[in-house]
Amino acid sequence: MQIKLASKEMVKEVLGKVIYLGCEQRYEYDQEKRERTDKVLSTTVHLGCEKLENSIDVNVQSNEAPDIANFGEVAFEGLVYDPYATATSYEDANGRSRSSAKVVERFVCESLRDVKAPVVAK
Repeated sequence: MQIKLASKEMVKEVLGKVIYLGCEQRYEYDQEKRERTDKVLSTTVHLGCEKLENSIDVNVQSNEAPDIANFGEVAFEGLVYDPYATATSYEDANGRSRSSAKVVERFVCESLRDVKAPVVAK
């Protein structure tokens, strides 16, 4: 189930003020040379959200590290909330079957920028 947060107002209503906490990029690894290459496989940004009273991780599809100062307010392009559930089953010490499940909060966006930065037309 994907929920598109299409407008600034929707993002503000759901997340509140969103601030930039950092960025993590994953790079391709060359098995033969046994070293990291310059090819970026994925970019994940860590954001603080006022209304969630927690931080979220957002996968950025452009794979570019955003040029946003730490604790700067963030604006999104194409933000989508795409949660999914995971479940595990196991036997406890008494041989009884047990299960547990959790919802994984997943956010994806095309790109993001500093709110104070000018909007670049495509």
